[in-house]
Amino acid sequence: LNDYSKEMRLTEMWRVMIKQMHDSIVELKTIVEDYGYTMMWFSYLFDFCLEIVVYSGSIIITAYKTLVQKNMLLGDGYVIINSISNIARTINYAGNVFLKLDDNSLYINNLRLFLDYEVQIKEDMNAPVVPEMQTLDICNVGFSYNDHDSATLNNVNLTIQKGEKIAIVGYNGAGKSTLVKLLLRFYDPSEGEILLNGNDIKRYKLSSYRGLFGTIFQDFCLFAVEVSENVMLRGHLTDDDNAVVEKALESSGVLEKINSLSNGIHSIVTKEFDIDGTVFSGGEAQKIALSRIFACEQEIVILDEPTAALDPIAEQELYNNIFEACKNKTVIF
Repeated sequence: LNDYSKEMRLTEMWRVMIKQMHDSIVELKTIVEDYGYTMMWFSYLFDFCLEIVVYSGSIIITAYKTLVQKNMLLGDGYVIINSISNIARTINYAGNVFLKLDDNSLYINNLRLFLDYEVQIKEDMNAPVVPEMQTLDICNVGFSYNDHDSATLNNVNLTIQKGEKIAIVGYNGAGKSTLVKLLLRFYDPSEGEILLNGNDIKRYKLSSYRGLFGTIFQDFCLFAVEVSENVMLRGHLTDDDNAVVEKALESSGVLEKINSLSNGIHSIVTKEFDIDGTVFSGGEAQKIALSRIFACEQEIVILDEPTAALDPIAEQELYNNIFEACKNKTVIF
C-alpha cells in the first residue's frame, strides 16, 4: 500500500513483515500436519460413501431389479438412478452451503454489531428547539469512557458567554477533544451537566442543539464528492451556494489551487470513486476543511487543533481571517 511505501524503502521494516509472514506459514504448516491426515481420511470416507454406497449401490440394486427380478422397466431404472444421484448431489451441496455460511458469518460480524447497535443518545422529535445562545455552562463535569477506567475529565467548570473567543490548552491526552465531544453531545457526562442558557442541553431536540455548532476536528475528513459539497456538507447547491463556497475557499487560502483544477469547485476529491479525482496535500486538505467554518452560519465555532498541517505564515493568515469571519460568533479553540 502507498501508505507504507516510504518507510518500507527507507528502513528494514520489510524484514519484520517477511518474518511475520514466514512465522504464519510455519504455523499454518503445523496445523496442516496436525489435522491434515484426519481431514484427508474424512474426505475419503465421505467420497467413498457418496461414490460407492450411493451411486454404485443404486446402480447395482436397480440393475438387479430390472435385469434379474424383471419387476422394473429399464426406463424406470434410469429415472431412479438419476433421482438418487440428484438427491445425493443436493445433500452434498446443502452441506457445503452451511459450511460457507459459517465461514462467511465471521466476516460479517462487524456488520452484525453495527446493525444491532442501539443509539445511546436518541433524538426526541417532541423536544423543544434551541433558542439563541447566550451562555454555555459546564458544571462539575466528569467523564470516563468506560466505567472501570480512570476519569478522562474530572470536576470541569467553565462558563462561555455569547461572542466570546476562548482557547482550551493542555498536554496530549488531557481531555480537550473529549470536552468537545461532550459539548456536541456525542456523549453525555458521567457526572455534572452542561447548560445552555441555564437549561440542561438534554432537554433540547438533539439535531437542533448540534445545529448550533460549526466544528473542525483535528482528525477531519474529506469525502469523495465535489469540493463544493465538502465545504457546504450538503448537496443540491445553488449558484448562491457556489458563491459562498468560493469566498470560503478564498478565506482559507486554497481558492487559487482549486481554480487551477479543470472543474474548479466541482472537482471530485480523492480517486476513491473517480479516476480523475484530485488528491490534495495535507495542508490543502486542511484548508478545504477549514473553509466549512467560513461558509457556516452556526452560532458557535469549535476548532480542535485546526492548523496542525499548516506552515506558520499560512496559520497566522488563517487565524486573522477566522477572527474576522467569526467576530460576531462564539469561538472555542
